Amino acid sequence: MLGNQLHPNQMPPHSLSDRVALADKLRTLKPVIAESVTANFFERHPDWVTRYGERGRKLGIEDACFHMDFLAGAIEAGSVKPFEDYVRWTCRMLGARNIAAHFVAENLKQIEVTLASFVTSDEAAAVADFTNAGCLACVASPEDILDETGENGKGTAEPSTALPQRIG
Repeated sequence: MLGNQLHPNQMPPHSLSDRVALADKLRTLKPVIAESVTANFFERHPDWVTRYGERGRKLGIEDACFHMDFLAGAIEAGSVKPFEDYVRWTCRMLGARNIAAHFVAENLKQIEVTLASFVTSDEAAAVADFTNAGCLACVASPEDILDETGENGKGTAEPSTALPQRIG
């Protein structure tokens, strides 16, 4: 079984060959997933289309690709810590550009949800372990972002009050 709740620095309970195979699958799916999650993100946030336009869409795809590269690397290594470190750095870097951390967490959950339709349930559970750790690295709780229905676990698609508010 690939999925199992991970603690910081804990190795997942599966073989290197399983981790390499999943990481390779993520790298192969990266262009499709990045395009899909970016299109979904811009549909959820039409104000970003106005604010950032086509350049923002291209950068969104690029960011999703970076997220997936680091996700694949962490899965292959069998450790959530490098992914958490990457997410913290990303939140700081984007925060300096007035992009709130909850948007990073939202994007990670979108990647998780979109990937689930391309991988086995065990692989999806393993991906969720890592994306949840990434979400925790930048927000209070992954449940405060989006669940698989596109809601935040509180019966609404709006960000939780525990999360930073969107930049107007």
